[in-house]
Amino acid sequence: MSAAREADNIGDVAAFDSPGVVSHDFCDVISVTSAWKSNLVTEATKCVGDDFLFDWPYSTKSDERLLPVFWVSDQNGTIGILYLDNFFPVSPRVQFDPSSGLTLKDLKPVDSGNYTVTVIGPNNTNINIQNVHLLVFEPPQTTNGRLEISSDKINQLKCGHFINRGTPPVTVVWEGPDGSEILSTNYSEGYFVLELPVNSMDGNYSCRLDLNSRNCLASDSPLLMDAVSVVGRRPSNYEKDLLDMRSQVEALN
Repeated sequence: MSAAREADNIGDVAAFDSPGVVSHDFCDVISVTSAWKSNLVTEATKCVGDDFLFDWPYSTKSDERLLPVFWVSDQNGTIGILYLDNFFPVSPRVQFDPSSGLTLKDLKPVDSGNYTVTVIGPNNTNINIQNVHLLVFEPPQTTNGRLEISSDKINQLKCGHFINRGTPPVTVVWEGPDGSEILSTNYSEGYFVLELPVNSMDGNYSCRLDLNSRNCLASDSPLLMDAVSVVGRRPSNYEKDLLDMRSQVEALN
């Protein structure tokens, strides 16, 4: 079977994961001088559910056509191949438009990574490569769609409850009654925990998301509202010991 006939019978995308499968006999009859049409984006950030266009259009002479064009992710392998004007996606989320490039639809966190497009000329020559680093952000989620402050221990406040901190993971900022910002003591089981010293100030304590980076939350999301808790006078260590002793005595009776 001739190389041209073999090219017409493409049926397995995996068979073209390497430029080496291109027949040299067939390549010898095609001359390619490709060029990128525009300035290409090298860094991009998108949100979960968005579409992303790999805007990598190229141009050739009127009597030329390119051989393989590979779109490859360092995390997920080959996502699409253009071969002899036929496009082979590896997922229904991958779509090709000759006038604009390749679109990856309904983005997911696992789509983050480095992507490369490789345009290959005859005999594996005139190889053009472009790269873009894609970050897919996911908004945080809580059990009831907002932040709440709770406390099940003396001198401790908890802000949450998070079931997903998002991508990249969010943190919270606490604010004391005097307006000063306080760092969480730790994060545990979906809550940012703030341990309060016995002599800490009484008044309103609030927590809010630290939004120093893109978070993909809607502008009216309840998660953007501060959670507030009123803290009154807390017992001293001596008073806490007395309360513990009283509880133990009551338990014995």
